[in-house]
Amino acid sequence: MLTEALELSSVHGKCFIDTYPGDDFGIRICEPFELTIENGRVLPSDHFPAEFQRLYNMIRDNENGEVLVRELGLGLNPAPSTETPLSDINFHERKIGIHLSIGKKHGLYGKKLPKTEVQRFHIDIFLALESMYVGDVKVFEDGGWMV
Repeated sequence: MLTEALELSSVHGKCFIDTYPGDDFGIRICEPFELTIENGRVLPSDHFPAEFQRLYNMIRDNENGEVLVRELGLGLNPAPSTETPLSDINFHERKIGIHLSIGKKHGLYGKKLPKTEVQRFHIDIFLALESMYVGDVKVFEDGGWMV
């Protein structure tokens, strides 16, 4: 299941990332690092792991100097996890938890950006998630959905 904000510039917040793709489309599991999002854009940081920094730079350098957050994905498959990962990022995204896609390209939501915008990347990154609330209702805790 996935969703995208109606207005991308309304996305703000901080989260911790523990998994991201490498150049080979395999997954990289790391110590969680902080990701800050303002106005729908991922801010640069001196604390990104080196390989993630290269990924961030590649997107920024090829998409008009910015790294957008385009998708919030809710994974529902209990088989893959951070402890029992699938090696291909395209399948790993289904694990229980939340992932974000960064980059402007998104097949389902392509109409939100003008055709003149360069849209090359859709890269899934995974949150180190302890809990999640929708309003005041806790919907995720201890590695599982509560609803």
